[in-house]
Amino acid sequence: MRDSSWADVIQVKAFGIRKERQGYGFMSRICSVCGKRPIVGNHVSHSHRKTKRIWRPNIQKIRVVEGGRVLRKNVCTRCIRTGKVTKAA
Repeated sequence: MRDSSWADVIQVKAFGIRKERQGYGFMSRICSVCGKRPIVGNHVSHSHRKTKRIWRPNIQKIRVVEGGRVLRKNVCTRCIRTGKVTKAA
């Protein structure tokens, strides 16, 4: 594998984070069960001026039992609470 250089770093302006090429260990902000992801909207002040803002889901990296195997997945708290995933002991 080659060294990471500044050419490999991608600036993602919508999410306000620096993200390198895939596979370098950055946690996804997308739920792997329901697909919930960040949404973009406007922050509206009292004078009704609008600036961009972002709502991020509460994503937790948990150990999940899936197909008889234990895997690590990024899951939103709504999926954990409603029982869409079974946590590993």
